[in-house]
Amino acid sequence: MPRASRSPFRTADDVTFLRPFVKWAGGKSQLLQQYRPLYPGQNQVGRYLEPFLGGGAVFFHIMRLLRPSQALLWDTNAELIDAFRAVRDEIDPLIALLRQHRQQHSETYYYQVRTESPQTRVERAARLIYLNKTGFNGLYRVNSRGIFNVPYGHRANPLILDEQLLHAVSKVLQKAELEARDFRALSATAREGDFIYFDPPYQPLSQTSHFTSYTSDSFGEKDQRDLANLYAELDRRGCLLMLSNSDTPLVRELYAGFRLHVVSARRMINSDGAKRGPVPEVVVLNYEAPGEEPREIPASHPTKIHTRTGDRGQTQLPDGQNLAKDALRMECLGAVDELSACIGLGRTLLQDPAAPAGAARLDLRMGRIQNELSSLCADLAAPAKRIAARHVAGLERIIDVWTKNLPPLDGFILPGGGPAAACLHLARTVCRRAERQVVRLAAEQPLGSAIVPYLNRLSDALFVAARHATQLYGHQDVLTAKR
Repeated sequence: MPRASRSPFRTADDVTFLRPFVKWAGGKSQLLQQYRPLYPGQNQVGRYLEPFLGGGAVFFHIMRLLRPSQALLWDTNAELIDAFRAVRDEIDPLIALLRQHRQQHSETYYYQVRTESPQTRVERAARLIYLNKTGFNGLYRVNSRGIFNVPYGHRANPLILDEQLLHAVSKVLQKAELEARDFRALSATAREGDFIYFDPPYQPLSQTSHFTSYTSDSFGEKDQRDLANLYAELDRRGCLLMLSNSDTPLVRELYAGFRLHVVSARRMINSDGAKRGPVPEVVVLNYEAPGEEPREIPASHPTKIHTRTGDRGQTQLPDGQNLAKDALRMECLGAVDELSACIGLGRTLLQDPAAPAGAARLDLRMGRIQNELSSLCADLAAPAKRIAARHVAGLERIIDVWTKNLPPLDGFILPGGGPAAACLHLARTVCRRAERQVVRLAAEQPLGSAIVPYLNRLSDALFVAARHATQLYGHQDVLTAKR
């Protein structure tokens, strides 16, 4: 008897969403509940991109929660992309072929189908789905010649055809563009405001845990570094980025400076079932997620607000050093803190429900700048290199993007342009003061090489952001009167 179809939907946290129609190694279905607080806000996402599609669990979750208007889905596995395309465009012929596979299913038939090389897309899709449902552990693996080599799964009554699920998936995929492409092509495709989720083949935890044979091409350390470089490039472009990978020293090194969250996953690919246990994974964000839990305060940071150490005109830095409250370094820290407060004031206006279209994206960018200013304060308090050249380049990129959409200047602007713009103009003036003070401090003691350039570009970025806010709210730049 054919196995009865189960519901095509899953439910977590009172949200119902589609299940993937194929089981894929490294699939994220088990992690969606942990991922949900890490997604950007719904009003921040217009276009969704996923260059390592796999089974598409995150895509189906995102489509239900964030409802992007468009999705670009890529994978280097051309046969997998063909399967998604067939579900989208040839659902009825695909179901007919899967019925045939279900009727003829046996171990002998499995190995017969495994050796075949269908010529049409829908036939290749039906073959992939059939082998995925009946092969060992739902695994997709190819050898160096690109030949599928997974053994028979010996599962009783596998669910080869789930018509209700396939029809539901076909409907959701109508909004998706599907291509067999390498992730590096995103450099020419992604644009500001895109939400991009990266789920690459993971960096191995050990020499024996290396599994990347989704295609005949392996995914090694060079690919991991290329991906990290692309991540930094798209961060500078103004994309919203989320990436998952194994929790290894290399991954933490590659994404130092971004927001890292640890989640717990159950490893399913291991010949020894006893070793398929929980393992930590990292999720890397370049934005502050609405549901993100507050970060823990380092143990060295005092949790008591009134310590009385300031009664003598002294303050203690995280490294234990005591400084006079009017010391130059403290003046620098105070100026940067004031700068962040001015930006925060502007953000409260951008977050108003009645704010115009585009305000949420500007608010997101200002939030990222506030987080970078927190890192800059940490660099000033205990010299390190949290603020780096990539942060400076990110500001330069956003200055260029915003400037393209602004009218040319024909004089000096008087600060104003509405409440939000005025707050950003005020932040710009505080930023200039902070820059002057940090320049003085850098002449007296070593600082990170990117701190002064960052503050310099930030004052320019705030000027352009203020003009951008003026435009968003329908106001005009007010120029100084000509004499």
